[in-house]
Amino acid sequence: MAATPETSLRIENIVASAKISESLDLPQIASSIKDAEYNKKRFPGVVIRMQNPKIAAL
Repeated sequence: MAATPETSLRIENIVASAKISESLDLPQIASSIKDAEYNKKRFPGVVIRMQNPKIAAL
């Protein structure tokens, strides 16, 4: 499909993953990053939410 003046493209999500062979201290990581949280009862990873730019990283 060729792009026309009426066509627009907007990226909504980008997903990447990595395998880390070492264990991570998730509570320490979350406490050292602004706007990060770690609650293993809700989600088994660190969640970082920023407002500008508006992103969420897991």
